[in-house]
Amino acid sequence: MAFEEAMSLLEEMYDNGLNPNVVTYGTLMNLLCKRNKVEEAVTLHQKMGKIGCQPSVVTYNTLIDGLCKDGRIKEARALLGEVYHNGLNPNVVTYSTLMNTLFQRNMVEESLALHKEMGKRGCQPDVVTYNTLINGLYDGGRIEEAVSLMGDMYHNGLKPDVVTYDTPINVLCKRN
Repeated sequence: MAFEEAMSLLEEMYDNGLNPNVVTYGTLMNLLCKRNKVEEAVTLHQKMGKIGCQPSVVTYNTLIDGLCKDGRIKEARALLGEVYHNGLNPNVVTYSTLMNTLFQRNMVEESLALHKEMGKRGCQPDVVTYNTLINGLYDGGRIEEAVSLMGDMYHNGLKPDVVTYDTPINVLCKRN
């Protein structure tokens, strides 16, 4: 019931000549994506642009995550382009979300290219990003590259966590 009330309040804002701000839109898009109503979230994003309300990186991350979970990777990648076009800098969440989805779809090269792009744009990977990459490479049988990335973590001042080690242990156990 709260969802319908929230959407009703949005309509009431429009009816009263008020333009929602980025927080209002972001909150509603997050709710829509969590309820698997990604198309409605996309529509809100478009409406946002029509009234001149600039999305934030958090807003884009919400929509990119929703699109990825809905299997709409091409649209999620296009939104990343829109982030750049609007002069915003994607953050580690933006890249990690896309990389994880690309690995899940066996699009390893695309995920690795995104990792390189991330570095070129000055966005430093965090432990979650490295875990995503290491897991994807191990799952794809690219063990040497995964081990190399673990070394890169140390080189970049990051300490591997339990998840970082779980993946190689799991893969090695499966291979006897």
